[in-house]
Amino acid sequence: MRRCPAIVDVGLATAWRVPRLAVDYDAVGRLAAEHFRTRGYRYLATLGGPGIPMFRERIDAFTRHAGVAVTALTPPVLKRWDAQVAALGCLLTKLPGPLGVFAAQDILALEALAAAEAAGLAVPGRIAVLGVDDVELLCTTQAIPLASIDTDQEGLGTAAAERLAGILAGRADDGALRRWVPRHVVVRASAEALGSEDPALRRALALARKDPACGVRALAASAGLSPQALDRRLRAELGLNPGVLLRRLRLE
Repeated sequence: MRRCPAIVDVGLATAWRVPRLAVDYDAVGRLAAEHFRTRGYRYLATLGGPGIPMFRERIDAFTRHAGVAVTALTPPVLKRWDAQVAALGCLLTKLPGPLGVFAAQDILALEALAAAEAAGLAVPGRIAVLGVDDVELLCTTQAIPLASIDTDQEGLGTAAAERLAGILAGRADDGALRRWVPRHVVVRASAEALGSEDPALRRALALARKDPACGVRALAASAGLSPQALDRRLRAELGLNPGVLLRRLRLE
């Protein structure tokens, strides 16, 4: 008879000495940072709940990969929803824009959407919001559908079940924490806008989003620039050249 039940944890509960699987939060942060960077956002902020390791890992990863300074939004925790939303809206109005907000979970992203609306900040024109986990019921039922990172929870659950089945069958398990790679950014209206303030780059980025197979010359023509001038401006603003931008968008 077993002394304790067989367990595979799908989280970061370090107090338990059990096999664990968790989403690769470094990959989550990288996907979010690339999403905003390839749209020309120079101003970024994060929103997460205090004291939650999962949120902390996601935000730290995003901050590492962002390539620009990131503001951590830390509104006071209030009992009333409307007061909480108003406090966050006040913080958002003080930041420059266009602003890309990375929320550590979809429910926090909905709070950011509500705060932007309460403060009269246009989404996605002034504030673009990106969540994590792609909970369809939350993301697709909003007046402004929420963009989110698909962390493949179904795949994570299947992998955990297979690992548990192996333990029950008597196979050795090293007890290590294993990471599950997220799928991709699911682009919806809350984060589909472009963040560049340069009109020429906005035109180029708009074409790149619409037709990432267009080629560098067509991209430069849409901006009214030579390919060399477009290359210089993109490198200065986004830190990448036109060819790399188009390849990333094709992959996305």
